[in-house]
Amino acid sequence: MIDRYCLCGHRIHVQFSKRENRWSPTFWSVVKYSGHKRFTCPVCGRKLDIDDLN
Repeated sequence: MIDRYCLCGHRIHVQFSKRENRWSPTFWSVVKYSGHKRFTCPVCGRKLDIDDLN
């Protein structure tokens, strides 16, 4: 897992998994809802996209 940051500054864990011969990111919350997959940032509500994370 690697740490990336939402545009609002919230830290998100990113885990990459190989599915059907391509790599797919899975996002995990660090503070809120620890241990749960996330599709939006728990702080600002922005949809998580690997290309938008810092």
